[in-house]
Amino acid sequence: ASDVYKRQLIYVLEHASQEAANASWQAFGQDPEWKTVSDASNANGPILAGVERRYMTATDYSPLK
Repeated sequence: ASDVYKRQLIYVLEHASQEAANASWQAFGQDPEWKTVSDASNANGPILAGVERRYMTATDYSPLK
């Protein structure tokens, strides 16, 4: 595997809608405890090159539909 893939952290989350996902991410980013942990983690420089959000759609035969 490429070194890029060895350095990725992937979360798989389910939301009721795109709007619910956006609201959830916004609330997470504003959480005071998360801000404290994030600030401590990045004290010696950023630990992330960026965040990429991707959305999946269930297939026609998926039990999710």
